[in-house]
Amino acid sequence: MSGTHPGMSLAFTLRRSQTGDMSRISIRNLPPEIRNVLKHRAAMSGVTLEQYVSQIITESASTLTWEEAFEQTADLRKTSLPNDFVLTAIGDARDHRDCD
Repeated sequence: MSGTHPGMSLAFTLRRSQTGDMSRISIRNLPPEIRNVLKHRAAMSGVTLEQYVSQIITESASTLTWEEAFEQTADLRKTSLPNDFVLTAIGDARDHRDCD
């Protein structure tokens, strides 16, 4: 993972709340300087550290990765046109372009 500190490891613990509607994530071994940066950014945004980190995680989970986007658009990349039709159309277009 790029941007991590040497020797840094994150341990995530997911727990469902007593009401069952939200999960809790605990991050262990987070370097103090990272926590301080996040805490400062949260304060600058006028939210708590928990709200700020929750926003970051929510934005990350709401944004497709390149791999996910590629997978979801697989059907769009499939063509139902025969190759010879496409090649003929390209050749015709080039011939027309060259005549002008």
